[in-house]
Amino acid sequence: MAQPPDIGLSEQMQLADLANGLRHLLTIARQGEWDQVTDYCDQLLPILAAVEKADFSPGRGSLASRNDIQETIALMQSAIEKCSERKAQIAPLINALAHAKPD
Repeated sequence: MAQPPDIGLSEQMQLADLANGLRHLLTIARQGEWDQVTDYCDQLLPILAAVEKADFSPGRGSLASRNDIQETIALMQSAIEKCSERKAQIAPLINALAHAKPD
């Protein structure tokens, strides 16, 4: 069983952990290592959950914090796009298998 990720204590560290995790996810996805992507998502979920609970109110942070948030959102969008591309690539195979008749 994989060891749980070490999640930063401050909101800014949690955001940095998420951004680094998304960068790693994108790297392995771009390399076509989709089995690793699936495994890595299990490690990324606790970090995402921690960030989701954090208070990143727009007026609360500095300009640097807002830039970090925008960068993380852009990384999330890139990850979504990459995974959506893969889903579209494998959809015909999944559909064919779903409709195959057993012997």
